[in-house]
Amino acid sequence: MLIHPLGKPEKDKKTEASKLRPADRSLFSRLMASSVSSMENLEQADSEIEDLADLHEQFKASINHEINNPLCVVRGMAEMIKDQNLKEVRQQIMNDSDAIAESIQAFNRTDIPAVGHDCRNAPLEKIAFRQDLVGCYLQEVIGMLTALIAAKLDDIENALKIEQNFASFSNSPELDRLKNTLKTIRRQADRIRGIIAKLEELLPQELETSAYLEELKMINLRKNE
Repeated sequence: MLIHPLGKPEKDKKTEASKLRPADRSLFSRLMASSVSSMENLEQADSEIEDLADLHEQFKASINHEINNPLCVVRGMAEMIKDQNLKEVRQQIMNDSDAIAESIQAFNRTDIPAVGHDCRNAPLEKIAFRQDLVGCYLQEVIGMLTALIAAKLDDIENALKIEQNFASFSNSPELDRLKNTLKTIRRQADRIRGIIAKLEELLPQELETSAYLEELKMINLRKNE
């Protein structure tokens, strides 16, 4: 096998300075401007998500206090219904109360960064939500919560329409206690419905960009005394 000797390495060719092209300063400026703009957009996006997370914390505090408290009363009073003629009513109210509690727990666990990402990638029919993260949050998170709770409150209201069951009762202290229990449940359910109505008032009526954030910095769902 023949082995050819290695040739001498060629000397590096020098490029004459006169042949160098001047740097494209405008291109450099555009690249820098684009980089700075991307960083600013990223910082702005992070800031908006942080604001959204703060807003969510305010809603959580209000909802957990203003809805969970009367909800505990509703469930507790339902457990006190011992009459076997009303066992289905008792179970329906307890099931609905548990469902509301579960929906609030799911609301508490909402992944706000994921919500923000979904809003920024909203479909064309909701394109305004890509820039209006608060409006998107209200519609997709608060709106879903209110719809779930309202449906369960309707179930409770239907369960409470049981006056026909009283025909088999004679006037007695037991009947009076039962009536008072049902009145308390209805009163607390109405209180929850009032909170839901306030939440629904915050939902955007149209898919348009609106400045919700400044208006909703302080969320207070309590009734005006």
